[in-house]
Amino acid sequence: MHRLTLTLLIVALALLPGAAWAQAGVGINVGSIQIDQDLAPGGIYNLPAVGVINTGNESSDYSLRITYLADRPEMRPSEDWFSFNPPVFRLEPGEDGTVGIRVHVPVAARSGDYFALLEAYPVPSGQSGALISVAAATKLSFTVRPSNVFTGSLVWGYHRMNDTSPYSYIVLGLLMLVILGFLARRFLRFDINVTRR
Repeated sequence: MHRLTLTLLIVALALLPGAAWAQAGVGINVGSIQIDQDLAPGGIYNLPAVGVINTGNESSDYSLRITYLADRPEMRPSEDWFSFNPPVFRLEPGEDGTVGIRVHVPVAARSGDYFALLEAYPVPSGQSGALISVAAATKLSFTVRPSNVFTGSLVWGYHRMNDTSPYSYIVLGLLMLVILGFLARRFLRFDINVTRR
């Protein structure tokens, strides 16, 4: 009985090779992207384009995303720093396409070294059958610097405040009250006269 079931299963799979063995593969033509120029907070930069290749045997939609490695000491750029053009694209088997990458470094970005992975992956299409999905990634690293000493000091202070909140905001509020009280006593005079009629 088991042999009959196994034989019927093999015959069924042989008759439906497109549905049963559809495979969306993906490859990237860049090993790593190292940006040598330091990026400034508030800057918008075009990164080198990435080539994505459909290494599978079925046409599929593809996209790029940002992922991370847990054991890296560098900071992680947020996914919303990046935009991809086109965001989703279709590739036939063996076909390749080029994706433009733009990074917008926020004004309040911390200065220092950043690391992430640019991952290309097939977008699920709700196709029936067994679809084996894979992803390919390339390393991305860059450095963010303060645009000047004043801005760097402000950004450093902003991040230190956020790291120690809410206590840092309480201390700052108390300090401002003390300063306002001192200025009020020094520059404001109140004369109150009481007279009888």
